Amino acid sequence: MTPLTYGYFGEHRSGSTWIVDVLHSICRHVHIGMPIYGEEFGPERGHDVLVVDVNADVSRLEVIRTFRAFHVIRDPRDGVVSTYSSHKYSLPDGQWLAEQRALLDQESLKDAVNHSIDFRSEQFPRLAEWNYVDSRVYETKFENLIEDPPAGFRVVLSFLDLFLCRITPPMLDEVLDYYTFQRLSGGRRRGQEVVFSHYRRGSPGDWRSYFGPRGTSYFKERHRNPIDFPGLRDRPQQVAWMWCVILHWDTIA
Repeated sequence: MTPLTYGYFGEHRSGSTWIVDVLHSICRHVHIGMPIYGEEFGPERGHDVLVVDVNADVSRLEVIRTFRAFHVIRDPRDGVVSTYSSHKYSLPDGQWLAEQRALLDQESLKDAVNHSIDFRSEQFPRLAEWNYVDSRVYETKFENLIEDPPAGFRVVLSFLDLFLCRITPPMLDEVLDYYTFQRLSGGRRRGQEVVFSHYRRGSPGDWRSYFGPRGTSYFKERHRNPIDFPGLRDRPQQVAWMWCVILHWDTIA
């Protein structure tokens, strides 16, 4: 039997730790290998694999033709807030982070948010260049997965042709029960914030509490012209998607 290749594409600060932990448990149950960060996304393997790439690079879609995958996107404004909070409070110390943390400590919240918007700017070309109409890849939002994890993962795993045939509902429920926000956060419910925790708040739309008018204006100004991204000039669907991100995230299904 020909080995099968599955994939998860995402972005840092977009639930990737939680999603990877869930996938690890699932893959152990059904004996699927799980290389991380695209390191083995290419040559044919002797066994089924689910490849993880949390710096979703559209070029990887062309490395291997036969696969099924899912791609998770998050409101980039919430990603900015997650970056700010993790850099200032929750990530373990390191040389580059110490410099970031010292800078954030000296700045007002408004300046720190704008600084974090600049820091996340490398994400936008990847989001803009991604192929959102590839039939091999199921597109979903982080917000949808956390709203109803069992329903969200059932859809994802069904698209991968793994649900029911290899992953049973009780198996999935057992894994997701282990990785609830309440358990991972030490007993908190979603919406209860602890800035020093990796699982800080667990609710979408947090950017509204941090950005304010100045941050919102700066975000739109900094990313107001998605048509300038390479590869987008002849792709109107991606342009429309980027404008939804910048102006009204909730219009994206």
